[in-house]
Amino acid sequence: MAIKDRNIDWLRQVHRIPAWAFVAASTTTGLVGVDTGAAPMVEVSTFGFPGLAAAATTQRFTCLDLLTPAIADYKEEIGVRVIFTNTVATSTTTTDDTVTWVAQYDQVDEEEALVTPGTALSTAIAAYSAETTTALILRSSARGVINANVFDASYRKGSLAWSLRANYSQFSASEVVLLGLEIDYIPKLTTDSEEDQEIWSGRVKAG
Repeated sequence: MAIKDRNIDWLRQVHRIPAWAFVAASTTTGLVGVDTGAAPMVEVSTFGFPGLAAAATTQRFTCLDLLTPAIADYKEEIGVRVIFTNTVATSTTTTDDTVTWVAQYDQVDEEEALVTPGTALSTAIAAYSAETTTALILRSSARGVINANVFDASYRKGSLAWSLRANYSQFSASEVVLLGLEIDYIPKLTTDSEEDQEIWSGRVKAG
């Protein structure tokens, strides 16, 4: 009998989309995002690596994720976390200096029109309390979830569009800096009734 994904106790996998995937425009002062608010790419402290500064709670970070659909089993839940840092020391009061990352997505199939990501996660990312007096900590948000079986088989050959927004409190403009988006998933590696070994090489243009 052929071995199927359901017969293998796969470890949950993870990949991270770096902040620079959310940037697509250049200005005289540097790189910026092209969605609402044109989030600026900044150097994190003097470390020589970049992040996207949240200059306002209305600012949006958007990217096209071409990897997740190709590797993640849509019949299993998909986890979503935001990797970020703060450029200044924060309060020790747990109710101060909070960040709630609002993540939305859109499934984009082949031959389908691209639209602004507007679908909420099945489980939203909970607020993060950054109570510490130390700046420039590598932080990971709470885990949001897209439930199992939200997508269908057609998503495998398409893409996901992501939109993020940092709804922060007490922090000032540009003190919260996006470093990346983390996706965790169960891999889809074997054939089943919907796919065979030629899923990629056998693709033809729809219509």
